[in-house]
Amino acid sequence: MKNIKLMLTLMLILLFIKVHVHAQYIPGKINDISLSSSHNRGTASQSNTNNNVESNKTELLKTPTMQLTENGLRDANDKEKSFVVINCNGKTAMELYRNAVKYINKIYKNPDEVIKGKMEGEYLKFNRSQSKFVKYNYDYYSIETHYQTELNFKDGKVKYEIIEFQMYQYTARPTYSQYQSNPNAYNLKDPTIPFLIVRNNKYDGVFCSNGEVCMSEVKQKIEDWFNNEIKLLTNALNEGGNSGSNNW
Repeated sequence: MKNIKLMLTLMLILLFIKVHVHAQYIPGKINDISLSSSHNRGTASQSNTNNNVESNKTELLKTPTMQLTENGLRDANDKEKSFVVINCNGKTAMELYRNAVKYINKIYKNPDEVIKGKMEGEYLKFNRSQSKFVKYNYDYYSIETHYQTELNFKDGKVKYEIIEFQMYQYTARPTYSQYQSNPNAYNLKDPTIPFLIVRNNKYDGVFCSNGEVCMSEVKQKIEDWFNNEIKLLTNALNEGGNSGSNNW
């Protein structure tokens, strides 16, 4: 009798286990869960990769800017620095040097004449002149500039600095009747009057002698000019070996 009860008890236990396992197992769900988990991990991994790529692109697009001060052009984020550093991740100093030379060859008709100093992979110094560099007072006046740029190269970065910066102002533009009556009194072709960063008793300038900005329009246009040049140079420095223009 005891044996029969024991056997019935064991049978009930086995039946309970079987029913319980069957209720827990639904065909396909375990694999689905595993696949879903794996898919989520893959999605997260892909998302992280995309975020890293976007982060690198954002870092690349962070072009430094300069600001005109009484002491000349300075790093907009650190007025103690007379230069800015252009980041070029993944580029060697020699690659950056060669890209800078390509840039000069593209924008100048006679590049050999404007390059005033060079050492392959280390530094490059070149001149630039620009007539009608800045126009102001409704284009009534204009300024010509002559400046020298120096680039120093290291792996992944370039130091950009304007080491000489001169400006000259054209004489006041006369009215038509004034010019007709005495054309020799006005020099409209060549700038002859120095234009200063800080004005003095003799010549005009961007800043007043007390340090305040006297000519905000001119200041902004000078900054726009150089910051646009930095942007163009940054793009040229970061060009790859095979540019899109070569894909005929």
